Amino acid sequence: DTSNSMMPKGGGGGEGLKTPDQIMDESSKKFLVDIRPPFDIEYISAKYAVNYNESMNTVLNQEALRFNKLVQRVRDSLVDIGKAVKGLVIMGPDLEEVATGILLNKQPEFWKKASYPSLKPMSSYVVDLCARLKFLTDWVDFSHPDNFWISGFYFTQSFLTGQLQNYARANKLPIDTLIWTFHIMKKEIQIPHPKPDRGCIAGAMGTATDLQHLLRVYWSLLLGNMLEWYEFAVYGYLEVYLAKNFFSGSVLATWLGFATAFLARPLGGLFLGLAGDTFGRSASVNISIVGMLVGTVGQGLIPSFLWPVANSTWVGHLGLVLLVLLRILQGLCTGGEISAVSTYITEVGPPKALGRSIAFIAITANLGFLSARAVVYVMVKLLGEEQMMQWGWRIPFLLALLPGLIAMVGRRERGHQRGEFFRRGLQHRE
Repeated sequence: DTSNSMMPKGGGGGEGLKTPDQIMDESSKKFLVDIRPPFDIEYISAKYAVNYNESMNTVLNQEALRFNKLVQRVRDSLVDIGKAVKGLVIMGPDLEEVATGILLNKQPEFWKKASYPSLKPMSSYVVDLCARLKFLTDWVDFSHPDNFWISGFYFTQSFLTGQLQNYARANKLPIDTLIWTFHIMKKEIQIPHPKPDRGCIAGAMGTATDLQHLLRVYWSLLLGNMLEWYEFAVYGYLEVYLAKNFFSGSVLATWLGFATAFLARPLGGLFLGLAGDTFGRSASVNISIVGMLVGTVGQGLIPSFLWPVANSTWVGHLGLVLLVLLRILQGLCTGGEISAVSTYITEVGPPKALGRSIAFIAITANLGFLSARAVVYVMVKLLGEEQMMQWGWRIPFLLALLPGLIAMVGRRERGHQRGEFFRRGLQHRE
């Protein structure tokens, strides 16, 4: 039996751990609450009767029928899961698929056979299904929407054909003479938008269609990536000055301080990768650049052993502790940046140039290293060794603030983020 085969094995300290039966029972009940019952086809047919001049009535009726078959199958299987957990029905092959899907967050083949195309995991699929049903419910309860969610249809072709029929009949044209043409919009149309006199407004509801917007997000990601590697590398190019200010002249100790960031990088990749999957990629890339800015600017402001104060030894030890903590913060954020930016660019980058887009991650990272080297070289030439040792070493850290803020503002603009669907889906499992 699927439930028994997935029972936790072994003992010790698991009093709060839920059994597979409990997970299946609770999840099926929550899904049943979220997924509305099938539509009343008779009511819809009466309210939106067949009309020669309004093909959307027929489209609505057909969509309701298609979704009813899916909803009936999904709800029946969820009800049976609850019964199977209580031992009231036998768990056959189809029901085992659904049970396994709940436990593994995987859409079962039993649902796919009656579903619109979808590759989402089960939790995200239920969120998406509920959104589509809400779209149709509002249509049924109120009237034809001013703005159609084109990707929310079960069978989008029927909607497109219905629009062609409406246009052909309104203009007394043979439908065979009509074709679809497509134009890339320079600006995103705000939704909701007033209904046009002819045709309709149809959108993907949530995807970014503004090309300029996507390019801003894309280049801000690359600028931020370059700055993060600049901030990470500038420490290494200033090691002579940092050794005198924090490590009593020990170059080895200075490089050990540098190494703390490398030790933190794997943890940063793990934690920020999880944050991106859970809360959306925008969250993870914003966290990484904010952390890097705090770490970098902080290193330019902390006290050192060379500060001209009475308690310079105590102040120097405080600065040393802060330096190590800030390096760890930089390591965490840099580790997260590697995975977050790579994934995010595949989501907002130009679809036909993803290979080149990903290549720019490595290019901008190396530009960050080169920029750090160039800035340190110029500062040494301008200030000289003595002033660099006293205070000039702080300037390369502080110079990252302005471009970092620019990149941070750019990253606040959101492209299409697949991770958000996962986050919304998890709400059904909590």
